[in-house]
This record gives sequence, C-alpha cells and structure tokens, in this order.
Amino acid sequence: QVPMHHAENLGEYPLIDARRETSIIAKGTTVVGRIRTDGHIEVMGKVEGNVDAEGNVAVSGRVSGNIKGNHLELLNAQVKGNLTAGAGAFVSSDTVVIGDMSAENVIFDGRIKGNIVANQSAEFNRNTYMLGDITTRTIAVEPGAVINGMVRTTGDDFGKDAFDDEFDFF
Repeated sequence: QVPMHHAENLGEYPLIDARRETSIIAKGTTVVGRIRTDGHIEVMGKVEGNVDAEGNVAVSGRVSGNIKGNHLELLNAQVKGNLTAGAGAFVSSDTVVIGDMSAENVIFDGRIKGNIVANQSAEFNRNTYMLGDITTRTIAVEPGAVINGMVRTTGDDFGKDAFDDEFDFF
C-alpha cells in the first residue's frame, strides 16, 4: 500500500483505488529501464529510468529519471529528473530533487534545484531549500524556508484593473 501520509493536506481523494494494484521496488533492488503501470508504485530501492504510473507514486529510494503519477510522495528520496503529479505532491525534509516539479498542489520541505509549478497551491515548510522559480495561485512559506528564485502568483483576475481608481496621484 502506497503510504500517502500527508493526504489531509492535499485535499480529499482515495489513497488506494481498490481496482489498482501496487507494484513495489524493494530496498536493495535496482531496476534499469522505464517502469509503466496502470496502478500504484512504491520505490524503496533504485530505479534508473522513468517511472510512470496512472495511480500514486511513493519514493523512499533513488530515481534517476522522470516520475509521473496522480499523487507523489517523496520520503527520504533522491531524485534526478522531473516530477509531474496530476493532483498533489508531498516532499519530505530529507529529500533531494534535481529537476522541475509540476502538480496541482505542492507541500514541500526538502531540497530542490529546479522550478516548481503548482497550479493551485504551494506550501514551503521550514526545511525547504530551493534554487529555482515558483509559479502558483497561492503560496505559504514558513519561517526558515530558503527560496532563491522568482515567485509568480497567478489567478483568474490577475492584472485586471488592479490599480484603477485606487490612487489618484498617479
């Protein structure tokens, strides 16, 4: 079972769809090549290649390749590649990512060298160390988080008459 520990922060969704099986790459196991599954996958070992799941992806090992899934959870993981979540993504404080990240909602507490696009919300906890740009609708940053890059917030009415008739002295 994929351990999506921080589901309460990513909205309501079923963690494990009973119709989907979970593949497990055990600690001490190395897979070389692309992994593709219609179900969920948990990587505790090493993968040298892309991981692509229709379901959720949990990584507590190492992946050298892109990761794509519905929900992503990285706990004590090392990833060199781009991360794409159809819904939410959680990255723990002991995780290192070298690559870009894209999701609807992101909760981040690790280290990343890359850009993050969170279509809805991005939350950066105190252990965050980021070298890259952030694009999101809403952002929350805890004291102690380090972000070295540009932050862009977006919205439905972004830029529409933001300052019209507010300041007569312009």
